[in-house]
Amino acid sequence: MEICLSRVKVDFTEGFSQLGRFSESGAKIAAKVLKEEIVREITEGRSPVKKAGGRFVRYSTSYKRAIDKGYYTQFNKRKRPVNLRLSGKLLSSIYTKPSGKSKFFIGFNNKLADIHNRQGAGRSQTVRRMLPTNKGETFTDSIIFAVGISLQRVKRKIFR
Repeated sequence: MEICLSRVKVDFTEGFSQLGRFSESGAKIAAKVLKEEIVREITEGRSPVKKAGGRFVRYSTSYKRAIDKGYYTQFNKRKRPVNLRLSGKLLSSIYTKPSGKSKFFIGFNNKLADIHNRQGAGRSQTVRRMLPTNKGETFTDSIIFAVGISLQRVKRKIFR
């Protein structure tokens, strides 16, 4: 008597090819959303870096006096929030650059961004963190959540 086992050949080729699409699409979408969220946080006066402590440090007294005197009226500058937006050049200099299929670099093409992020700006050398460049730092939970939501949308579109 011969025992016959039921069997079926399963081919996941199409599914695995979709994973590659998800990886590439996901990285592009994640980079776009990350840029948008970083700019949003900064313009609302908050650091996008988790351990940086939330709101940016207030402007110096002399800088606030200059705002009051109208030195920055052409830029519509206000005392609060501290949003690092004067001419718009710093925030518009944010970029992403692909690094493989599922990775990318994000940064600013503006020397002032690095000064704010690492050394500190002005006479008071106030550091206002915009990117998690120090060991152990990461983006805020709200940014990570926003990127995660966008990746879930991409996944749903691809794996219907």
